[in-house]
Amino acid sequence: MSLFARVAGAIGVVGILASFAGCSGVTTRGGSGGGCEHGGKRYSVGESFADTDGCNQCACGESGEVACTNKACEPGDGCISNGKLYSVGSVFSSEDGCNQCTCTENGGIACTARACENRCEGLEASRQEELAKVQQCATAAECGQPIAGSSCGCTRNLVARNDADLTRYVQLQADASTACGIGGSPCDCPAADGFACVNQRCAWNYTIEEPEPHCTEHKGARLCVRGTPTADGETLEVGDTLSITVGAEGCFSSSCSKVYTAECSVGDDAGFNVSASFCVGNTAAPDKACTDDCGDVHADCSFGQPLSAGEHQVKLDSIVVGFQVPAKLPRGGLCARN
Repeated sequence: MSLFARVAGAIGVVGILASFAGCSGVTTRGGSGGGCEHGGKRYSVGESFADTDGCNQCACGESGEVACTNKACEPGDGCISNGKLYSVGSVFSSEDGCNQCTCTENGGIACTARACENRCEGLEASRQEELAKVQQCATAAECGQPIAGSSCGCTRNLVARNDADLTRYVQLQADASTACGIGGSPCDCPAADGFACVNQRCAWNYTIEEPEPHCTEHKGARLCVRGTPTADGETLEVGDTLSITVGAEGCFSSSCSKVYTAECSVGDDAGFNVSASFCVGNTAAPDKACTDDCGDVHADCSFGQPLSAGEHQVKLDSIVVGFQVPAKLPRGGLCARN
C-alpha cells in the first residue's frame, strides 16, 4: 500500500478528497507539472511531509491531491518555523536570519530579539561559533566526520568530531549561503592521511611535500688538514688516516642561512686532490632582520689509506696545504685559503 493510501486511510478518505473537516491541510492540485502544492511549497508524488500545524503528516497523491492525518495537536508535538518542523528543544535560526529560536514544550517558539541591521554579520558569526563547537577536539582520534557541502568545490570539506551533531551548523550554513552568499571553506585540496586535531580543532592531516630547495652554490674557500686533538693542538702520526675540512666561500648569517648541501671528497691519487660542493639557502623573513655575523659552513671528509712518513700535500683547486708526517698541528688543523 502506498504512503498516500495509508495516510488517506488514516483519516477516512475514499476517492476524491474534497474536504478535510478539522484538518489543517487544504487539498490542492499540482497542475500539469505533476506533484502537489501545500503550504506554499511543492512536493513530488509519493513524498511525505509535515503539515503546517506541526503535528500532522501529509502525503502527495498521484493526481496532485494532498492527504493529511487529522489528529488533534497536543503540546509537545513540535513547532513549525519557515515551513519546517522542529522537535521540542530544537534550536534554529529565525526567519529574519539574525536571531536564534527554540521550540518550547507547548509548541511555541521563543526567539532572541537582536536588531537585524547586520543580518549577514550575525549569520556568519553564528555559523562560525557553531563550527567551533562541532570541531572542538583534544586528540586526532576524536575527529573524522566531514561536513558535507562545506567546501568551495574542491575535494575536501571541513571536518568535525565523530560525535558532533551537525544539524544546527548545516542549517546556519544554508541560511548564510541563501541570504548572504557566504559560507563554506577556502579551497584546501592537498593530499591528506586521515585526520588531525590542530589547535584543538578537527582538520585533515595534510601530507605536504617538501618544496625543492632554493639555494645558491658556493665553492670551497678554505682547506684544512686535521689531526688527532690534544690538549695543546692536534697531532699527525704515521698510520693515521688523512682527515680534511673544507670551508665554503662567503659570509653566512647564522640566523637566516640553511645549508642544503655540504660535501667533500679526497681522490685516491698520490696528490690528495679534494673536491667540495656547497648549496646554502637564505631563510630570512621579509619583516625580520638577520644576525650580522659570518656563520661557518663546512664539510669533513677523509682518505682511507694510512699515512706514510714524509712530505705530503692536499689540493683544492688553487689552494694547496703541505704537511709532514709525523707532525704537530695547531688547534683547528693546518689551513690555507684562496
